Amino acid sequence: MRKADEADYLVWAWDDAVKALENVAQNAIKFSGLSCSVAVVSEREAREIVKVWNGDGELIIAKRNDPQNWWHPLTWDKNKPVQATVWWAASDAPVAKKRWQAPTKRADEKDAIVKEGEALDFDEIAGLSDGSPLLGILRMDVDHLGAIFAVGIEPPSPSRIAELSGRMETFFSGWLRERCHLRTQEWQSKLPNGDERKGLVDNAFYLVYAGGDDLMVIGPWNLTLWLAWHIRDDFVRYCGQNPNATISAGVIFVKPKFPIYRFAVLSGEALEQAKGAGRNRITAFGVTVGWDEFKEALEFGEELRESVEKQEMPRTLLHFLLRLYRTHVHEDGENPMWAPLLHYTLARRLETDVIERLKLLERIPNLIHNRSLPVALGYAILATRERIHEEVRS
Repeated sequence: MRKADEADYLVWAWDDAVKALENVAQNAIKFSGLSCSVAVVSEREAREIVKVWNGDGELIIAKRNDPQNWWHPLTWDKNKPVQATVWWAASDAPVAKKRWQAPTKRADEKDAIVKEGEALDFDEIAGLSDGSPLLGILRMDVDHLGAIFAVGIEPPSPSRIAELSGRMETFFSGWLRERCHLRTQEWQSKLPNGDERKGLVDNAFYLVYAGGDDLMVIGPWNLTLWLAWHIRDDFVRYCGQNPNATISAGVIFVKPKFPIYRFAVLSGEALEQAKGAGRNRITAFGVTVGWDEFKEALEFGEELRESVEKQEMPRTLLHFLLRLYRTHVHEDGENPMWAPLLHYTLARRLETDVIERLKLLERIPNLIHNRSLPVALGYAILATRERIHEEVRS
């Protein structure tokens, strides 16, 4: 049941080609009124269909998510008029490239070890995370897309509306999977050689759905946060920096065995919180911030993490700063007492060179004012937890 899906080809057959398809693919769906059949098959089956086809009718073979090698079916039998194209399918899952036991699993647990070629389950995806083994659930949606279709096309015409719809579909169904792989490659390249996660997967994300104007992705919590920012950055550039084309997002973090229907609802609520705050924003760690502030907070969180790992900063200081924020900062304003408490605590618990190098007395107040400090602190706190799950220790 763990084996990754090997059905990488979508085959369409018309008229006399239908017989060849149905003889090979037992799962073929027949559209009798159209004299057409379609099936999802493996490469071996696709080659067999071409082999038994007599060349009459029409046969189209689409390779899933492969813009480099989609044309290969054209070479399988050059005497037959095979047509080839790309099948953009916005779905994907992490597949192991070697044996691995996730830190979230006990040795005596069923399916404790994922083998080469098997798909990772939620426990193992969470085990790819830095620090706390949690899943990140990401939901994103284009803002005001209906208004863009209604009033953003001048002059409006069916062809222009269809073109815009197709371009949106290309981004979400075509590009998103590639972005997940690129983000994974960047993460893998930074892992030290001794890390057993290095070389484990080409893609760390489970792409639940993507198409039209929205998406849902499940991945390691820390990678999912950065994936959200990259998708937004890609979308802005894809739309030519058009200020009217924006996207909102919501991210939540859950344990691997958290009910699926519940995290689907909660991540949707986080997305709606971002849209309700004015759109073109992201909700994470319980706060909603603009995209620039979000990236700044993630980068600051990485620096805080490094300081804790180098033992320049006690991890308990992160928790103190988070309590300070929650006690003194509210939706309707701030209690100015946070400022002297911040100065006193930093002076007492950190070396002066650490405070100055990280520019804590400038950056922390800035992140407090734009309400993004919980993102930086939450990131650093989760990233510096031990990777061994409590259930595994017991």
